[in-house]
Amino acid sequence: MDNWLPTEGFVMKCYRTILLRHTFKRDPSTKLYMVSTRDVGRAGARAVHEPEAYGNKVLMLAGDHRNMREVQEIYQSVMVEKVNETFGLVAALGKWADPTARKLTDVSRAEEFGVLTVVL
Repeated sequence: MDNWLPTEGFVMKCYRTILLRHTFKRDPSTKLYMVSTRDVGRAGARAVHEPEAYGNKVLMLAGDHRNMREVQEIYQSVMVEKVNETFGLVAALGKWADPTARKLTDVSRAEEFGVLTVVL
């Protein structure tokens, strides 16, 4: 979730544009599991404070499960502005040039996404 903050740098702006304009265009109803660093921190803190309950367990973390239209609507209602993107051509070139961006968006095209799995 933190990647959507407007304070994130240019690389995240490119990634947001790739997600919004290129990755989910084929099937706009496809949903993306999202988790915030706060959720991860809370799960870790809980595991430290309650090791008997969470030790040697697998937790599945997902704070939200939204399609890109929902992400844009929620973002605009909370931030009172549209998602901060870059030019589509810049994002397309970035996706073409950066193997990591290609992998991330190819994974995002899968029908079912996994949630963040944390082994404690």
